[in-house]
Amino acid sequence: MIIGVGVDNVDIFRLNKVYEKWGEKFINKIFNIEEIPSYKDKKSFLNSLAGKFAAKEAIAKALGNGFRDGLTFKSIKIMKSLSGKPVAIVQNRSDEIMISITHTDKVATAIAIINSD
Repeated sequence: MIIGVGVDNVDIFRLNKVYEKWGEKFINKIFNIEEIPSYKDKKSFLNSLAGKFAAKEAIAKALGNGFRDGLTFKSIKIMKSLSGKPVAIVQNRSDEIMISITHTDKVATAIAIINSD
């Protein structure tokens, strides 16, 4: 049974401004070490971070409580399966979480669907 759906957009230009100002401090506050993409070039790096950030926000919305009651950015991990499909893992939750992430040069968008038995 679907218990929640969330969607979020991230402006990549704005994320770049935050990254330029705070750098690693920002990255380490939001992302787990396993989530941080390897740095091939700045555009790919920022697009990946923006997509993962949007996915975390979409999951918080789908859960219906936002970032409170113990849910933090770092309690959500956005990883890739062997096939490249994005996979979400939320600490202390056993729900099935389906996510999809896409981006243009300007915006990253993610949708999350929470399914429970």
